[in-house]
Amino acid sequence: MSFLSKVELKRQLQAMGIKVQGNYVRKCDLKKILTNKHEVKAQIIRQKALDYIGHVLDRNGKKLAETELDKKNATLVGWQCGFEPMYVAVNTDSPEEAEEIAIRYLQGIKWFSGEEKEDDFGSSHAPDFIIESKKEQGYRL
Repeated sequence: MSFLSKVELKRQLQAMGIKVQGNYVRKCDLKKILTNKHEVKAQIIRQKALDYIGHVLDRNGKKLAETELDKKNATLVGWQCGFEPMYVAVNTDSPEEAEEIAIRYLQGIKWFSGEEKEDDFGSSHAPDFIIESKKEQGYRL
């Protein structure tokens, strides 16, 4: 792990438009730093998830070609499959709608093994990950 020197850190903060006075950053600027950090992390997570897309669907649940994927605005609904995840990209803004469409599609192609079961934690077909469209820029587990 590498650490930035104080001078380099100050330079990067100033490039973000944050005033550094001595060794202090104003509280309102700290919020800007944290927000920027989470946006960058969400972009990295989304970029990695794009490599594991197994199916691309429109908002009606119709399968699309991978070339029709709107990478910035699709909601990614994912399941952990052993060591690698598998995502269904749904071209919709609503994460709840995307989850429903993805589950319905995967049930239709009999992707899930066994019957759906309800337990204390919810449905056995519930996704492990939902990465919302870039417009929403969210990440839920």
